Amino acid sequence: GVFPALPALVAAARAAGALGACLSGAGSTVIAFARSIDAARIEAAYRDAAAVVGEPGHARTVGLRTDGATARLM
Repeated sequence: GVFPALPALVAAARAAGALGACLSGAGSTVIAFARSIDAARIEAAYRDAAAVVGEPGHARTVGLRTDGATARLM
């Protein structure tokens, strides 16, 4: 595949509680979707898996807007 480490990274994120994980864009960014309560555990699992497969990188938690599209009158 394009990014051989992907299956191990996705499996680690899913095993740690991610609702889903996949390659983002053209790679090599892996994105995982999760509940806030699971974020720290998923970050740790991802870092551990990345070290095992020899991939440098880092994990970052970002928020998700849940209010949908909005408009403002200027």
